Amino acid sequence: MDQPRYWKTLERHPLSKEYADIKGKAWSAFLGNVKDSNGRGKIVITLHEGKVLDGWQRQRACVELDHKPAYAPLPRGVEPEAFVETVNDHRRHETQEAAMKRVEERRER
Repeated sequence: MDQPRYWKTLERHPLSKEYADIKGKAWSAFLGNVKDSNGRGKIVITLHEGKVLDGWQRQRACVELDHKPAYAPLPRGVEPEAFVETVNDHRRHETQEAAMKRVEERRER
C-alpha cells in the first residue's frame, strides 16, 4: 500500500468514532508507551476509504510525537464493521455498562 503523503492530516473513519478518545492521565501513559516502543517495531494503522479505521489513538500519538507509522489497508474480504468490532470491543478498558451502551447504539444505527 502506498503510504499517505499527508499522514498527519488523516481523518478518523466514522466506524472508529464510536470509540472514545483516550484522555488525561491515560493519554499521557499511552504517549509514553508509544514513545518507548518506537524502536521495537513499526506501528501499523489500518486504513479504509482513505481514513483511519483502526489505530486512531496510535495515529494521534504518532502525530503528536512526529513518528510516522506504517499504514495497511483493510484486509480483503473483511467487512469494515466486523473488523472494527473485533479489534476494539475486547481490548477496551471500559465498564460493562459503557460497553453495552455502545453496542446498543451500534445496533440502532
